[in-house]
Amino acid sequence: LESGGREFLVTTFSAGMAACALTDGAVPVLAKELPTVEVHEGFALVRKELESGGVVELARMVEDEDWEQILEFTKLYDLSFRKLSLKQCANALTDKTAQDKANEIRSTITFDLIAVNKAARPQYRAVAKPAAEKAMEVLKADISQFLALEPAV
Repeated sequence: LESGGREFLVTTFSAGMAACALTDGAVPVLAKELPTVEVHEGFALVRKELESGGVVELARMVEDEDWEQILEFTKLYDLSFRKLSLKQCANALTDKTAQDKANEIRSTITFDLIAVNKAARPQYRAVAKPAAEKAMEVLKADISQFLALEPAV
């Protein structure tokens, strides 16, 4: 693999691997119930994704106009980040209102990732970069909203 391809593969699975690390490596992909994580560990994982993980990598792809990689990355990231990491984090919340809000934000993050993916599609390439940049702003804001739900220590 070229350097960029290697980076892509490493980043693509960063959230999934982090979820494995938090759960002793036992993340049953097809299981109905995810392993539990300690709430602050879960939020630390989400914060890492926003500050130095997959969100940063996705923003780099948008900046580089790497549309084909974005198409693949967003699909995998929805699975590894939103469906695993964010769900585990939301499930770890003990306050029912916060948990409901976290799940609502998880749903909006799906649409944020769809918007980035859609901007990268060939038929939208003429306006892809501004559309993807706008979608990235919304994604980052939604993740920040999610992080605001972390209970005080």
